[in-house]
Amino acid sequence: MTVGNSYWKRTTLGNVTDNQESGAIRLSCVVPYEIWVCNLDIILLNGVQLTPTQDNRDLQKVLDHRDKVYEQLSVYLQLRNVIERLQETNHSELHMQVDLGCNFFVDTVVPDTLHIYVALGYSFFLELTLAEALKFIDRKSSLLTELSDSLTKDSLNIKAHAFIKSNQSKEKSKATKLFQTYHL
Repeated sequence: MTVGNSYWKRTTLGNVTDNQESGAIRLSCVVPYEIWVCNLDIILLNGVQLTPTQDNRDLQKVLDHRDKVYEQLSVYLQLRNVIERLQETNHSELHMQVDLGCNFFVDTVVPDTLHIYVALGYSFFLELTLAEALKFIDRKSSLLTELSDSLTKDSLNIKAHAFIKSNQSKEKSKATKLFQTYHL
């Protein structure tokens, strides 16, 4: 079987195979299934693809999700700063510019600064007082922080798993050389 520029050779339980083009040698005596090998990487195991980049893709998904959580957290922290400034100034009316889209701003006046609409998610908004909004933001930011910490731990677990797999590949190559030395 040829995939890309690599030459793949099928092996079964207990056989030692070698790749004529790259010189890779592999002993597959642990897995009781048919596998395809190339350069010490298991590629196909019972129809499930196990590529070395699978960990990279999982890691990228976790890191992307964590980045989105950080973006949400930064929006809530910006909102907290705005609310705190509103409480400090005690203005009953606020003049501001609103972005209508495509960086098109219009001047507007907010007649009542005692209440604010906070996005809860899924297009739901809730009218809160400034103190209630601060409590909501504190709770939401603590939940987002916990989620980001959890995603960071997940990314570290994926990195550790990839490191262990790479060390196992090194140990298997040592075992293959040892097997060839004594049994061939």
